[in-house]
Amino acid sequence: RTFDELVETVSNSQPPPLAALPNGAIIRPKLRRRELEAVVHQALAKDPGRRQSSADAMADELQRLVEGEPVQALPQSLAYLLRKRFQQHRGSWLFAVVAALLLVFLAGGWFLTRRQTEQREEIARSFAQEAERIEWFLRYAQSLPLHDIRRERNLMKGRLARLEGQMEAFGPLAEGPGNFALGRGYAQLGDHERALESLETAWNSGFRTSGAALALGKVLGKLYAQRLEETLRLKDPQLRESRRRELQERYRNRALEFLRQSGSNELESPSYLSGLIAYYDDRLEEATRRAAQAQQEAPWLPDGFLLEGDAALALAIGHGEKGEYAEAEARFSQAFEAFGRAQEMTPSDPVPYESACEAWLHFIDMARLRGGDLTPGYSTGKRDCSLALEAEPDRPSCLLKIALLSIFRLQDPQLDPTEVETLLADAQRNAEAAKALLPSQGEVYQTLGTAHLSRALLVDVRQGLDPSPDLEQAAVAYRQAIRLDPALLTSHSNLGTVLAVSGGLLMNRGEDPRPLFDEAIGSYRQALARGPGRVALLNNLGNLHRDKAAYLIQRGLDPKAVLEAGLDACQEALAVNPRMVPALNLRGALEETLGQLAADRGEDPAPFFGRSIASLEAALGENPGYFRAAVNLGSTHLARARERAARGEDPRPALAEAFEALDL
Repeated sequence: RTFDELVETVSNSQPPPLAALPNGAIIRPKLRRRELEAVVHQALAKDPGRRQSSADAMADELQRLVEGEPVQALPQSLAYLLRKRFQQHRGSWLFAVVAALLLVFLAGGWFLTRRQTEQREEIARSFAQEAERIEWFLRYAQSLPLHDIRRERNLMKGRLARLEGQMEAFGPLAEGPGNFALGRGYAQLGDHERALESLETAWNSGFRTSGAALALGKVLGKLYAQRLEETLRLKDPQLRESRRRELQERYRNRALEFLRQSGSNELESPSYLSGLIAYYDDRLEEATRRAAQAQQEAPWLPDGFLLEGDAALALAIGHGEKGEYAEAEARFSQAFEAFGRAQEMTPSDPVPYESACEAWLHFIDMARLRGGDLTPGYSTGKRDCSLALEAEPDRPSCLLKIALLSIFRLQDPQLDPTEVETLLADAQRNAEAAKALLPSQGEVYQTLGTAHLSRALLVDVRQGLDPSPDLEQAAVAYRQAIRLDPALLTSHSNLGTVLAVSGGLLMNRGEDPRPLFDEAIGSYRQALARGPGRVALLNNLGNLHRDKAAYLIQRGLDPKAVLEAGLDACQEALAVNPRMVPALNLRGALEETLGQLAADRGEDPAPFFGRSIASLEAALGENPGYFRAAVNLGSTHLARARERAARGEDPRPALAEAFEALDL
């Protein structure tokens, strides 16, 4: 360009932006470039009033530019000033921003946690209140005059179903309190298995309040008491104690642990909790005292009276086992009175009636062992269970107890024969009704099998009828009981008896009974494996071997091994109870048969006959009126007489002893 053109351009044209210059792109960052452009453009402005006032002002402006301070050439907006401060203190600003964000995050988390806690507490209160309402609804219904409470129970089940729906709506927050409420409801309905499942779910989800611990302890205690009922009816002390220990490990110990955790703040009566702990800890005297205190602290509740009845019943059973019958009767009376008071307070609650019925079952068992009259206990026990069924007609445990009362009554030596058919029909009808309600419970089939077995032995055999149909039904019932609950020792034992009797019928018809006899031996062995040392069962096993040996003798087969196995069973029973008359008698009979076999083989039978006579005389020494032992003793002396005659010796002394034994 010419000089004139340059002057014209400088005088009249605006200078181009710095970024448009060849090296302008190297000015970084964008804000610094913009500031530099503003300073340069201000210095080159055509209007003198827009330029820096002096060279010093220009120098100050450039100094600010170099040091990163805001330049005067740009508008001093808040955004521009803040941006400059951020560039000057980038680290501090980043820290402040991060800290602010963190505070916002923490505040949000705290608020969310607090909100969830409030929701959880609100849900817990809601479910707890509903559980209280459900419990007291049923308690009120039970306090009304005796009536069928199934309507109220169905209403309660409907409310529990709605609770489950609410749990789904609330989601995970309701898992603990919801299952706690469900567990309390099921416990009040008497469905302790479902109650335990719900309460354990609540506990495992973290809902570990004192109320949850108390509910778990009470439910586990109820399950322990229920399972203990059948165990207490077992005759063998060793077996009873073994089963009790199993139940203690499974239920009682955990019940005690939870009850001790719960404290007494959830109860109207602190003494009731102390009494429960004492009862499950087998401190029964203390339990009765605490129960009496609980009755004073909360006289409007039946729980104290039920606890007193349970503890007194356990004491009565213990005294009866020791032969302390006067003390046992006093405790039975205490139990009946306590259960009666509970019945008065809640006339429509089946539990006090059923508890009294259970006590009468044990009272009858003690009276049977003493040779006492079973009629009063049977009548009163059946009345109590019938009242329980008025309150709850489809209560299977009561139906089973009535069936057991009828079966126990059949064992009364003073029973009028005309009552047998009625009692058997009653037992079968109630057992069948219980089976319809509880088709998966082994004890139901065990009771049903015993009813069929009793009919076969007490009606069919005595009347000359074929007992096979009833025996077959009994076997089916016992096998089903064992499938459902392999620990049911009585089912194994009674199945052995059914098979033994069935084998005897085959033998009488000339058929081979050995398959049935061997199966019966297996059932007895299964029972003995679960309850070693049961003398009655061992005696049954010995009798079964004697019957099998009799069949082998009929067929000309060697019975020695079978007879010796029977003798081993007798010896095992007598090792437990040396004065057991049936076992002494059976041992004498088996020794006599072994003596006759020895004589047939040309061996000396005298040792066998000597042991037979000693055992039979011991049986008669224990019970002089035991007719079977007298007959077997006479038979042994006759066998001695025949053996002496066969050897050319004088048989008359042995014959005289036979006549004396037979009282001829």
